[in-house]
Parts: sequence; structure tokens; C-alpha cells
Amino acid sequence: MLPACCQSFALGSNLTISPSIRISNGVIITNYGTVNMQNNITGGNVNSQWVNAANSVLNMGGNTSTLLSTGTLDASAVPNTVNYNGLGNQPVKAPSAAGYYNQAASGSGSKSLPGAVTINNDIQIADAAQLSAGANAITLIC
Repeated sequence: MLPACCQSFALGSNLTISPSIRISNGVIITNYGTVNMQNNITGGNVNSQWVNAANSVLNMGGNTSTLLSTGTLDASAVPNTVNYNGLGNQPVKAPSAAGYYNQAASGSGSKSLPGAVTINNDIQIADAAQLSAGANAITLIC
């Protein structure tokens, strides 16, 4: 578990992380580089937050890794990308009100939206992945 303060991944870093990350209550983690997750990122409560800063990339890989089933995702910085690239079905995290800047689905399996999602620049779907919106709206603002 990360300590109760703000933490960051350095500008230009390229990290592959295999164990789960649990963000403590009220902690903000800011990604300034590229993080390749091979497992879950979870939050201690709704005040746990992951921020993808400008020019950062978060790849949610592994088999069925989940991004913040509890907590807040801010992926609105210009530019940044969140890629759900696991090898199985994955839930897509509903980001903060500002939406995603770039969102991608790759790897394989169904990447399922939990509700309406706004993408402010680009959406990419690659490999054998499918993006499942169900009855939810995807608003693409270019």
C-alpha cells in the first residue's frame, strides 16, 4: 500500500508493474511517464485518485486487470492515453467529468463501458479487442 500523501511516476519513466497497486484513502498518484500495469489498480475510497499527466501513458495489461473499481481517474490532460490492453475482458473506468483525452482498447477480449464516456481527441481499437458500449453513449470530441 502506498503511503498517505501524493506520489508520482517520473517524467520519461517506463515502468512495468506486476503486483497490484492499492492507492490509500485520499492519495493522489500522478503518472508523468509510461506505466505498464500487469494487474489491478485499486483505491481505498472514492478520494483515491490516479492522474495521467500530459504526455503520459497508462497501459492496463495482464489478463483481466481492473482500473480503480473504487477511486477517481483523471485522464483529461493534453495529450495522454489510457490503453486497456489486457488479454481478456476488462471493465473500462468511467473517468472524471472531463473524460478521456485518448482512450484505446487492444489485446483481446471485450472492454466494457460502465456508462456514457467522453473522449476528447482519439479512440483506437486494435488487435482482437472489442469495445462494448452496450446502451451507453460514446461522445467523441475532435
